[in-house]
Amino acid sequence: MRQIKFRVFDKNIHSFSESMEEKEPSGEMITDMDYLINSDYLKDALGGKYPIMQFTGLKDKNGVDIYEGDIVVSRRESHFEYPEGNEESIDQNLIGKVVIIASKGACLKNPKFDCNLSGEKGILKQYYNFSAYRSEVVGNIHEHKHLISWSYH
Repeated sequence: MRQIKFRVFDKNIHSFSESMEEKEPSGEMITDMDYLINSDYLKDALGGKYPIMQFTGLKDKNGVDIYEGDIVVSRRESHFEYPEGNEESIDQNLIGKVVIIASKGACLKNPKFDCNLSGEKGILKQYYNFSAYRSEVVGNIHEHKHLISWSYH
């Protein structure tokens, strides 16, 4: 059975900069479920005060829990042989935001792809079911939004 847990991003928590001279509002991810339940965080998050992210039940190739809102890099490889004798290979790196869709489970929403064979780059305009064991969490949309801010012209 999948473990049910959540995390909350509090953008109001201040952390020290590297120089330790001034505080910067950078935010902090609250992941301790006991603390979330026993404080007002979970109630406030459910009320819309903080973004709340649900655990997908998946772990990446490094054993890191994958939550909604995580930014994941995934590898997609496949080879097709058609009855007519044609062949096609896919070898792509994808990066995107994790969402949970009731009919599909955990997916990457409109991930960016880089094709290792052809050099083609683009955005898949779909929800992509990724393989967690071939994926790596590289950030989240609250602290690392720049990782998924792209456009192809």
